[in-house]
Amino acid sequence: MRRRVVQLACPTCGAALPARTVLPGAVDCGACGNRYASLPAGVPTRSLVPPQVSPTRAQAAALAAWRHPLAPPGFPGRPEPPRLLHVAAWEVERTLERPRAAADEDPLVEVRARALAFWRPELGLTELDLEAALDAPGRRPFEPATGDAALIDPVRTLEHAVPPPPGVRVVEERAEIVFAPLWKVRCRHRGDAWDAVVDGVGGRVLFARAPVERSARLGVALALLLPVALLVGLPTEHWRSVGEAAVRTHPFLPLLALAGLAGLVSETWDRIRFRHEWRVEGPRASLLPLNRPDETWLEWMARAPFRLFHRPLFVPRGR
Repeated sequence: MRRRVVQLACPTCGAALPARTVLPGAVDCGACGNRYASLPAGVPTRSLVPPQVSPTRAQAAALAAWRHPLAPPGFPGRPEPPRLLHVAAWEVERTLERPRAAADEDPLVEVRARALAFWRPELGLTELDLEAALDAPGRRPFEPATGDAALIDPVRTLEHAVPPPPGVRVVEERAEIVFAPLWKVRCRHRGDAWDAVVDGVGGRVLFARAPVERSARLGVALALLLPVALLVGLPTEHWRSVGEAAVRTHPFLPLLALAGLAGLVSETWDRIRFRHEWRVEGPRASLLPLNRPDETWLEWMARAPFRLFHRPLFVPRGR
């Protein structure tokens, strides 16, 4: 691939800058010492939002999310120093021409749209308040040298992330890539790495994973089996009278009750035989299996009542 070498001039003192290929990067002026970002024509400008949350505060938020009633002893311990991430987002301003504007209306309309240019489930970006993150104070032009922060470049094109409205002609378009800050906190327990992602502007935990002690799930399993044990222990006369009353109420009520009991037993068995992890996604916390195979249709039917009325068994303190 052939590359064109260009000669640039310093915008401050007018001295000649070092010749370089037309690729994004930093250019230092040898005369005045200023540094500039060199971007080819057609490449959108870039800016960066500095973190408003300190590493200490991000670590404290991660520790609060990791502490839950089923945590193993010694977890989370001492986490590693938080790492700063900058995630790319698109910010576009468009001048649109309305096809059927009234005589007293301006046919041109200015609109602004924002969307993430990167997507990864383990970062919890669905919980990120993008408007607040991009409107944070201190926004500055992006410099290629970002220090120890990890820069996540866009993978979604502008047309895919922020498509123009259909049926409207775009007169002018001004796009910019803005990098929003995130803190990633990691701790290690029994050889496994567990991460938490904290919003670098609001300080809220976006996503966190934590281990669950296997023995701690036995109490939960016994609590789930207690209603089944009470029902099974009823005398036969009570079963007959309850069944007759249920049939008189609705013909399908006994079938629904049996399906609920089957789902309860299946849920209890899964709590015992599979590894689980504690997962926090924004304000929601849930217990999820890690090594569970795909459900069969019979298991799916048995768990249907739990899907309709699903709630996490525990909610971390302070959430």
